[in-house]
Amino acid sequence: MSQLETLTIPFETVTFGANALKVYGLSLPHITFIVRHHRDVVANLYAQAIAGNLTGSAEEIAVALMDDFAPLVSLVIACGLGEPENAKRLSEIGLPTAVQIDALDKIIRLTLAAEGGPGKLMEIVTRVTAATTKLQSLKPSITG
Repeated sequence: MSQLETLTIPFETVTFGANALKVYGLSLPHITFIVRHHRDVVANLYAQAIAGNLTGSAEEIAVALMDDFAPLVSLVIACGLGEPENAKRLSEIGLPTAVQIDALDKIIRLTLAAEGGPGKLMEIVTRVTAATTKLQSLKPSITG
């Protein structure tokens, strides 16, 4: 039996009416995708984290995301669902605020647990941001 057949990725369930959505922590491809598509927002979040403004529970961070970074919310939830390509569709559905906060809270907690806490996660985000910035700066020289 393959190890992948017995591998269980931790998840939590978000309920919305009769619907039950499984959400997972963000993986490296999700984090990279988010950084590539929302570099300025991620840089702002990073600055807030460094300044100590994003302390507290995962739910408090989720509420801060909702308040300050609305464009990012649908993408994070879509990635947590394993469907980053459906972020726009998810934003058009207009999930109730309480459902979005619940989903973000669970995705953030699962991500922090998987990555070893906020410090490790920020280290990963910093490395991904630096790598994508470097790739962006090389892009014109490759094509032109």
